[in-house]
Amino acid sequence: MNFVQLDRRFHDVSSEDDVYGMAAFVREHYYGPTTWKRLLESRVVVVVAEARAGKSEECRQLAHALSEADKIAFFVPLRDLAQHGLPDSLRGTEDADTFAAWLKSDKDALFLLDSVDEWRIAGQTLRAALQNLMQAVRGHENRLRIVITSRLVDWRWEEDERTVRELLAPVIGDLSKDNDPPMFRVVAMRPLNFDQAKRFCEANHIEKLSEFLSAIEQRNAGDFVPRPADLHALISLWKRDGRIGSLQDILEETLRLGLQESNPEYRGNDPLSFADALNYTKHLAAVLTLTKKASLLLPDAPAEIRARDDVLAPREILPGLTASQISRLLDRRLFSEAGMGRIRLYRDIQDFLTAQWLRDILVTDGGKKEAEALLFRS
Repeated sequence: MNFVQLDRRFHDVSSEDDVYGMAAFVREHYYGPTTWKRLLESRVVVVVAEARAGKSEECRQLAHALSEADKIAFFVPLRDLAQHGLPDSLRGTEDADTFAAWLKSDKDALFLLDSVDEWRIAGQTLRAALQNLMQAVRGHENRLRIVITSRLVDWRWEEDERTVRELLAPVIGDLSKDNDPPMFRVVAMRPLNFDQAKRFCEANHIEKLSEFLSAIEQRNAGDFVPRPADLHALISLWKRDGRIGSLQDILEETLRLGLQESNPEYRGNDPLSFADALNYTKHLAAVLTLTKKASLLLPDAPAEIRARDDVLAPREILPGLTASQISRLLDRRLFSEAGMGRIRLYRDIQDFLTAQWLRDILVTDGGKKEAEALLFRS
């Protein structure tokens, strides 16, 4: 799925808010929508959103766009920052040289720290991540802008906000002043509105748009429209079947799209069938889930990444595959970048695949005992 620029909007929230409730809509109508440009006038911003809302890809593309405009921006997974510090998180990338040059300059820099939900699953802490960041930028705090992303359900309003205010105080500055915009704010990424969803559909060349939107309404599938990843699956189902399916249909379509050979020129000689790719990916997802590991190693991962204890080597999980087959499997679009030398599965896709893997075991002879042994052992 190619990135589509949708000019995403945000609104300020607090622990007392119904984040996507009526009060939020009224506030947005009164004050007007908040854009990325406006957000980046603040010193520290926390962006919360639902799963699959597109927050990670928005941040990744924002970092790329700013770099293309000769501005300094770093996209850093919070999990890496918590476990390894900033220099090691950037090691081996162009960002490492950019960071070293930035320390010697007088320019501002934006750090996009993604994402709270992924490292919390891995048992890391926000405090550790922010302490590592502040240690790496000591003496340059006045030249920082920081964005932190999180799934809505994983942001601990009181605890996490207190940690941010404490550790990033040198960046935020004096909160007693009535600044406009505020130096620190927590915002929710707005779901796609009608115009944004229409733009997304048009960018994906959907025909009979009015019929497609009517089918979504008739199928009560409107909950899937506000999130780009889900909307893409709906579009694919519509193009293929001329209908809108269930949640299972949408997730299965996401798997179908994501497990296709990513390079169309190679599909004719793909060493893995779709069924094989799906089966192997189920195994990878299940092992990630049961071991509570965060990501998978790419074949060319450097030694310092291979030495980490939060990664899994696919060749150890899939010993029957050649190195070439593993490389072609991991090149599928279903897998998402997780930092240098690593990839991951989005959590809802990983959970769905794990459930399918467990179901496959349960329908075999003796499957119940095997499943119990695996689950209770882990």
